[in-house]
Amino acid sequence: MRRVFEYIEDADIWKWNLPESKAFNSGIIDLGIEYNFNQNSSLFQQLLSLDHDTVINRGRESLSRKHKLIQEALEQSYEIVLGGGAEEFGRCLAVNGDEIAELRSELGNQLADKSKNLKLRGVGAVVYRVPELGDETKLKISLRSVEEEDTTVVSQRFGGGGHKNASSFLLSSTEFEQWKVKRNSCSYTLN
Repeated sequence: MRRVFEYIEDADIWKWNLPESKAFNSGIIDLGIEYNFNQNSSLFQQLLSLDHDTVINRGRESLSRKHKLIQEALEQSYEIVLGGGAEEFGRCLAVNGDEIAELRSELGNQLADKSKNLKLRGVGAVVYRVPELGDETKLKISLRSVEEEDTTVVSQRFGGGGHKNASSFLLSSTEFEQWKVKRNSCSYTLN
């Protein structure tokens, strides 16, 4: 059981030091375990019954599929001005992530790397709708960063929060359109 918790911690704090850590993380996510004990009274029994080798094997299978989805999304990235026209927060890359919002952490991290490599800020913005909000005009902007970039400065300015390398906030789709750099414009249309 201790090994399972070590793998969970390794992924949670983005160390990735343990062998096959990414496969384990992918596998445990795919199990769809409800981690709220109030909604899943058998949570601890489920965790105790996990075999880390089985979880890793399951994760290896899904990593390939997830990698392909992330690569396809990265190919569709576009440049934005964080905060809009004032450019007070600089420029970075963004992607529309409605179909792969569950991969926002890994996608955002790779997007931040790509952004930095293009001499923009080392920040990636995964933009998606949250159906549970019941407001199709609101977008969730999930920021991820690499190295010393701090995403919270932007997120807190727009009423959100998080921590240095991962934060988010809500923004109207109309306002987000103003953030897009027009030469690389990619419409995020409402249905």
